Amino acid sequence: MTKNFTEVELLEIISCADELITALDGTNEDLHRDNSTKMCETWDHLNDHLAPPAVVKALAQELLAARMGLDGIKRDAIRYRFLRESDYFGAEDEVGLASWDDLCDLNCNDFDAAVDARMNHPDSLYTPMLRNIEDRK
Repeated sequence: MTKNFTEVELLEIISCADELITALDGTNEDLHRDNSTKMCETWDHLNDHLAPPAVVKALAQELLAARMGLDGIKRDAIRYRFLRESDYFGAEDEVGLASWDDLCDLNCNDFDAAVDARMNHPDSLYTPMLRNIEDRK
């Protein structure tokens, strides 16, 4: 199930889940965990109508895609910070690493890979930041 959820749909899921959560922890004045009929009706409404397994799966996929996109943005921000500080770039003639001039001739993924290679060089101060993103995968 591939779906973009509307704000209304998401708010309905949140509201129903919140109703159940607060009932279970005893803080819901309208629904009590000992009212099995009302609790079952509320659970059924959530599980059968608002968030059946296909919806839960789609929400998890959407969240995962968003997180992966955010990691890409973070990775690009780290590369930018690395490149704007010339002291972090290291020796221009470092064996096996792209020079500034080489970077200018690269496109997209090749450019990113060349910058990442410099960032992952043992002398780079940005290595722990990039690895932190990689470790979460």
